[in-house]
Parts: sequence; C-alpha cells; structure tokens
Amino acid sequence: MIASKLKTTAYIFSSLALSAGGITEVYASDYVSVKVIAVYQTEDERSAPFEFFSSEKLHRCGGKASNRFRAYSRYSEVAERKFQLVRDAFAQQATLRVSTAGCEGTAMLVEGIGIRR
Repeated sequence: MIASKLKTTAYIFSSLALSAGGITEVYASDYVSVKVIAVYQTEDERSAPFEFFSSEKLHRCGGKASNRFRAYSRYSEVAERKFQLVRDAFAQQATLRVSTAGCEGTAMLVEGIGIRR
C-alpha cells in the first residue's frame, strides 16, 4: 500500500544547515523541524491524505527541492489528530517535529508529528 510507494533514497535537508549555507543530509525516518506556512485537504475521501508546506524547501522528493509534506493514516482518529497538530502549529506559528517515511511524488511522507514552541 503506502510502503510500495516509498522511495528509500529520499533525503531531507535540515533547515539549520540550509540557513548556514551548508547541506546536511538526513535520511528518511529521521526527524526534522518544520515551520508550517499552509495546510491543504485536496481529496474528498475517507482515507485521503492532507498536505502541508514548510517555510523552507527541506527535501528533494520528485527530483528537485520541495517544501511539500503529506500525512496519511488508515485510522480516522489518528488522521484527525495529525491534522489538528498541523493546524494548531500553523495557527500558533509553532514548529512541528515530524518523522519522515520517504517520498511519494513531490511530497515527503510523514509518519509521526509533534508540536513545540
């Protein structure tokens, strides 16, 4: 299912390294800090993913720098909690801490989501 869509060679660039002018590669399944600038729900299905965008291009899914992240869950309650965390981070201008799961097109898939100030 989702695992079949993942690319194991996905990389994320830490925002700290980008702002310092260097490039530090972080592998899929690592954690990265994300400042959310937009949240979208584009599909109208029960198990549809939602997407959010970071203030910086932090990964290279799809072959070029991107700021698109995508979150799924097969459990509606979990998907709703993930969405609420991202929405709250956006509304409060807080930082998300996300664990990544590889690429799906131009989006970096997100497994775990946390919020911090």
